[in-house]
Amino acid sequence: MKKNRIIAVGMAFALSFTALQTNFLPTVLHNSFTSCAYEEITYNGMTFIVGDQELLLTSYSGTDSHIEVPEKIDGYTVTEIGNYAFRDNTQLKSIKLPDTINDIGTSAFQNTGLVSFDVPENVTSIHTNTFADCINLEKINLSDNVSYMYLSAFANTKVDPCSLVKEDMTFSYNGILYEAMNGEISVLSIDTSEKKLIKDNVVIPDNFNGFPVTRIIKEAFNRYSNDIKSFTLPDSIYDIGESAFFGITTLESINIPKNVSVIQKETFRKCSNLSDVKFHDDIEIIDITAFEETKVTIPDNLISKIYDDPANKVVNVSKDIFGSEDNYVITDSTVELNLSVNRILNYALTGFDNLKTINLKPINLKLSEELEINTSAFSYCPALESINFSPEYSKVTIRGERIIDRTSVSNIQINSPCDIMMNAFSKCETLESVSLKKDAKVLRNAFTDCKNLTELELGGVSDISLSSFSGCPIQNLIISENTEILSRGLNNCTELMNINGEPAFDSKTGDFNAKYKDFIFKSFYNAEEIGFINEYVQANVKRIVSENTDSSMSEIEKVKILHDWVCDNTVYDPDEEKVYAPENRNDASVLMNGKSVCVGYAKMCNLLFNEAGIETYFIESPSHAWNIVKIGGHYFHVDSTWDDGDSISYNFFMKSDDEIADDTHINYSAEKPSSLHYFQKDGMPECSYSMGDCNMDGKISIADLVRMNQYILNKQKINADDAILYDLDFSGKIDVFDVIKMRQIVVNQ
Repeated sequence: MKKNRIIAVGMAFALSFTALQTNFLPTVLHNSFTSCAYEEITYNGMTFIVGDQELLLTSYSGTDSHIEVPEKIDGYTVTEIGNYAFRDNTQLKSIKLPDTINDIGTSAFQNTGLVSFDVPENVTSIHTNTFADCINLEKINLSDNVSYMYLSAFANTKVDPCSLVKEDMTFSYNGILYEAMNGEISVLSIDTSEKKLIKDNVVIPDNFNGFPVTRIIKEAFNRYSNDIKSFTLPDSIYDIGESAFFGITTLESINIPKNVSVIQKETFRKCSNLSDVKFHDDIEIIDITAFEETKVTIPDNLISKIYDDPANKVVNVSKDIFGSEDNYVITDSTVELNLSVNRILNYALTGFDNLKTINLKPINLKLSEELEINTSAFSYCPALESINFSPEYSKVTIRGERIIDRTSVSNIQINSPCDIMMNAFSKCETLESVSLKKDAKVLRNAFTDCKNLTELELGGVSDISLSSFSGCPIQNLIISENTEILSRGLNNCTELMNINGEPAFDSKTGDFNAKYKDFIFKSFYNAEEIGFINEYVQANVKRIVSENTDSSMSEIEKVKILHDWVCDNTVYDPDEEKVYAPENRNDASVLMNGKSVCVGYAKMCNLLFNEAGIETYFIESPSHAWNIVKIGGHYFHVDSTWDDGDSISYNFFMKSDDEIADDTHINYSAEKPSSLHYFQKDGMPECSYSMGDCNMDGKISIADLVRMNQYILNKQKINADDAILYDLDFSGKIDVFDVIKMRQIVVNQ
């Protein structure tokens, strides 16, 4: 391996690695790689740029057809594949990437010989032309975390990109952005970064991978200036938002899908060349502004459907706007609104200054009816304090975003089974409590950064995605006898201390509150960074150290006995499929589950060693985890996982860098795996000397045996910081037993 330091790089570097500017995908190049001075590392023909403890793979000059990119090099984590990194390398047939990779750049593998590709777990975006022209590429394995994708990434391959569309994905197809959510697809906007793909005659597909295209959102194509002459829309669409085609001056013809019965405000306004609109007879409402400043003539049979109410702000008209059988005329003076509805469209009740209360109930109480609420349905109603959901709904689906943005709503209570989609209530600063009384599915970021949300009630089986409540200071969780939490959606709720208003952790017993212990073990066994879980871990760490060590013990004795405790009280999980299972990798895995993998072993040791007053580090390589401890003036590797067998061994205990080096103890670095490891110092210590290397010359020989004998006979003094090197039996003292072990080592050499 070699390193080259580059002193300065001009604008050419910045430009060559700048991501495509688009409102769709995030920047390809991470900020940590954008400085004008940087360091390069080469490894097996691969060139990397060094960022903030991270590496960006920029190119490959080798000739191998099968490549494996390491997770770490020299302690740096490989996190990104740069733009064009492997482009035109037709010899490349396969590549294995580590899950530390979180981004793959534009055209990174374009025109290579790849046949199949596994997208790393942490990659969330597939950029334009990433795999284009890979004519042999027939299989792509996407992780569940991919949520943004250019379908052009697979142009001229054997992969059908439309078959890759999945739930909760935003994607670009032929220059248009779409979003798949809750089993349906919405048309979002023009993707300006791929507008070259847009044709004069735009055809919107009726589905992608079985997901029907059902909506065109508000202002989707507003004022688009390129030469679109016509749109062909599928009948699967039932909702076209306000101003969706506003101001497309080149537009000449379009059809109204058969399932669209309301043409909303300014939908085609200022489409000055629009003359050919294919209407259908089932249209019920045409807003008076929908075709202003166009060449369109409304058919005679639809003239009566034109609606104009300049005196009132009309937000709910007939079943097609609100899923209601009644007409509602709502004015700015409306204070309380009682609605019999099954569907509330985007922005339906936006901007009513005096509206305080909304009461929602099904249209027909005798039927099992669902309620669907869409983007910003109640936003910008500053006086709005309460939204009351009738328990008669069979299900409530919050499909859109920013539902109560800029309102005064402090409590959301849903009394029916519910699905809450991404960003539905995110950044709602007035929200203080959420009550989901029945079974609930909550997608990521649904309540992110609700800074005053302190209480959460879950009454049924709750499937809560990661980060659903991140940034929320939840302090109290209310549950019932039917409550079950299926996933780790409350991770990072470090202020969560109470269940049903009672402490979840009993500081007197050092255990969970007996009333909730079964629930906690069932619902939080795989959780991390939960307030009461952290309390439990910290209390048990103190107990274990107190029960197994005392002030008379030396540092090495403490490390040894705590190392042994972890081995005695932990079973290595033999299930290979659970190596990355969160229940085997959290701080509480050893304590709550009694079994773990290397990460759990090392986390537990790190906490125990620190509590005993030992300077300790959590160490991780691409495939393993262990610890480094400081005893006296020296650092040593301690691997409790590999020492844990049918009986405890010390084959990986108190080892130097050279002694520990093997296929798994390589390319490692010191990490702080959670907030409980706040104590760990920065940096990566070197373990320079082996136990027994008394003269510190880098090897164990007869000279070390002589030195030890002289010390035992009081003929030589040693520095207190170096005394640990003499303690070969880890007893905390230097005596004849250490001499015997030293003789054995020398003889065996």
